[in-house]
Amino acid sequence: MKLEEIKKEVEEILENERVGWYREQWVLYCPFHAESNPSFFYDTRGIWYCFGCGEGGGVVELYKRLKEAGIIYGKGKAKKRKWKVKAKRKKLTKVLSKTVYTYRDYDGNEIMVKTRFDGLDHKGKRTKSFKIEWKTEQKRWFFYNPYGNWNDVKKASFIVLVEGEKTAQAGKEAFPTPYDDVAVLGYTYGDKEEIPDWMLSQTVLIIPDNDEAGKKKAEKLKERLKKRGIRVAVFPVWRYNLPKGWDIADLSPEKRKAVLEKLLEKLSSL
Repeated sequence: MKLEEIKKEVEEILENERVGWYREQWVLYCPFHAESNPSFFYDTRGIWYCFGCGEGGGVVELYKRLKEAGIIYGKGKAKKRKWKVKAKRKKLTKVLSKTVYTYRDYDGNEIMVKTRFDGLDHKGKRTKSFKIEWKTEQKRWFFYNPYGNWNDVKKASFIVLVEGEKTAQAGKEAFPTPYDDVAVLGYTYGDKEEIPDWMLSQTVLIIPDNDEAGKKKAEKLKERLKKRGIRVAVFPVWRYNLPKGWDIADLSPEKRKAVLEKLLEKLSSL
């Protein structure tokens, strides 16, 4: 089958399942895992990525994955197939809190504002949603800096990278200023954040969330940092029988600082 035919067949079924648009990308529920909010994005250039499970690639790989999942059985049948895995979407019906995170490039310019809404869905269960407002035409991702000033971060010998802005803020509570020789930054994707040259002189520890998507993001980020010649290690949270989705924000501030210091001490001795 030619590439054009594969792309056409894939887009036939994706179009039937599309629930929205994000700029030039189609937004869908992921066909490969159950989720409450659609996190699967497809670019009509033939590129796809799921922010829920961390899977992504080109249209040929997507065709193979759909076929393995039993969604595409052959030419002409794509329109009749439906996602085999889909959870009921949760809707935020009551907002309990709102947190605003400001992203800046490494020169200090404001590039994006991300607002997190925590609240309850229609069943009274806790859930969250996000709103992103770009301040520049070019959409570029950087590490989230809870300290605000990149000049201070550059002075730290150790960088701890954690998943998400809320977790980075929790890390900042353990190390209020980079003058402690440790700075905690947040990452969102792992394979999109721009890596600054000044990080070449620092030692980096990645602490992912305790789930499969977190593990994949951390490994991708680790490989990117290693290719730049940065000394880096990933703390394998999945080996310690921790609750699913665990992150360092689940620890008390005192225990958080003690755990991070112990991990960095081991890292520096390697």
